[in-house]
Amino acid sequence: MVIKEKDIICNCGCGQNFIDNVLYSFLENFLKQLEIFTGKKCTLMTSCVNRCPAKNKSCGGSTTSKHLKGSAWDGFAVYQETGKRVDAKIFFKVLKLCYQKNIISGGLGYYFPPNKYCKNYFAHIDTGLKRVWGFIGETYYNSLSINDFYRTFGIM
Repeated sequence: MVIKEKDIICNCGCGQNFIDNVLYSFLENFLKQLEIFTGKKCTLMTSCVNRCPAKNKSCGGSTTSKHLKGSAWDGFAVYQETGKRVDAKIFFKVLKLCYQKNIISGGLGYYFPPNKYCKNYFAHIDTGLKRVWGFIGETYYNSLSINDFYRTFGIM
């Protein structure tokens, strides 16, 4: 299983726990590509899939957030053998390749600390319109400047 049922549940305790089939497929295919690229078994670590409207509002989520429909994933990956987080450069490079090959064809967000969103890197994948963005620290990169983000990471 690519993602555990306990990781799908809204973390406010309301019990909302569904995942969009397209999102699940994106995650499954991304994980396969990550394991091929690294030559190691990996596990996706989930920080968020579902948010009920109350939780979404409390964390400052958009009123149109895909998390409200179980159609978005925030997380990172670790190596199964060691539990060590997959290096951000590798993780982001495989995400980029998946996006370019339409293995992931919705929204793709990269978050790299330090910034108001995280203390460690993570990605956002959703089933919405195809778009890409990223943060390195407090610097925001949109679809027009994402190549600058890639250059900064050395993943052109």
